[in-house]
Amino acid sequence: MAHTVRIRRHATKPEWVLAVVGHDWVTSSRKRLEFAAGVAAEFIAAEGGPSDDISLELVLSSNSTQIVESAIAASELAVKRQDEAAHLLRSAARHLTEVEGMGLRDAGTVLGLSGQRIQQLLARDEVTNVRTTRQGFPVVDETGQT
Repeated sequence: MAHTVRIRRHATKPEWVLAVVGHDWVTSSRKRLEFAAGVAAEFIAAEGGPSDDISLELVLSSNSTQIVESAIAASELAVKRQDEAAHLLRSAARHLTEVEGMGLRDAGTVLGLSGQRIQQLLARDEVTNVRTTRQGFPVVDETGQT
């Protein structure tokens, strides 16, 4: 049987309170939050329950929950944008070196990166078999037009 353990900060003490949902089992730990799963497993086992199927729920105030959820969402968006930027940089580096015939250092200068970083981008492109074309970034052509 799976056990859900709700974890919340003690109201007046610097510790975490663990409560097993559906039972009167409550314990507290002066340890850090990262040890909650282990403490919960030990507590459930000591009470005679199976300790191998535990789900943890962290309970925070609604204000804290909103702040944490916003921070996590922003972090996930930043990772996604970073991945998109890396994809575009690999595409641009490939285009500049293969189509325009630029060396790594010149491609780096155009993109504001080092030649070594351009080499890393191109190597990763080969490893992942990602071949893209130049799209989605502003470039001035040889006539000065965008």
